[in-house]
Amino acid sequence: IYNTPLTAAQVQQDFASSNQPQKSGSGNAISFDGVDDKITINDNPNINFAFNQDFTVDCWVKIPSTNQLNTVFNFNSILQKWDNGITPSYPYEIWFVNHTHPTPAFRNKVVVNRYDGVNNPGIFSNLLLNDDKFHHIAFTKRGAVLELFIDGITQGTIADNTTGNTTNTLPLIIGGAPNGSIPLDGDIDEVRIWRAGMTQ
Repeated sequence: IYNTPLTAAQVQQDFASSNQPQKSGSGNAISFDGVDDKITINDNPNINFAFNQDFTVDCWVKIPSTNQLNTVFNFNSILQKWDNGITPSYPYEIWFVNHTHPTPAFRNKVVVNRYDGVNNPGIFSNLLLNDDKFHHIAFTKRGAVLELFIDGITQGTIADNTTGNTTNTLPLIIGGAPNGSIPLDGDIDEVRIWRAGMTQ
């Protein structure tokens, strides 16, 4: 995770250099078993964003074509800075929507969200990700707009209507949640967090 501010040109250059087939899953990705695996990163101001701060959270993810193992909920966490309800706000989360979601059109896609205790803007991907291949996911905030990219292609935008507090003191969890719930069965590589909103 890189927490230094970048110019727009630097962000674009970094994304272009990482968006190569050999960069993701090159033997360095971490496999999560869908049972109890997770990575915990302590809270830090550089990974905690207020409602008016631009950011980009991106990573490479490989989701198996088989169903997720944990279906207590209809989503599994790729990464999140939230505890699933106890804390009333969070700056970002990226979830995989599993096969048990009641709306078939949302199944096997990614959803990104943030929350200020009242407003909870989110975007579902158009692309299905359960294909045993690595995909690049980027969740960005630029001004008043949130956008989700998969493999450099926009999946949609939504107005960021958060106006209250979106920060918290929770750790960033990769592959699950702080309480061990919603674990992901899949591989995650190259998680990065930028204090800037990239454009692809």
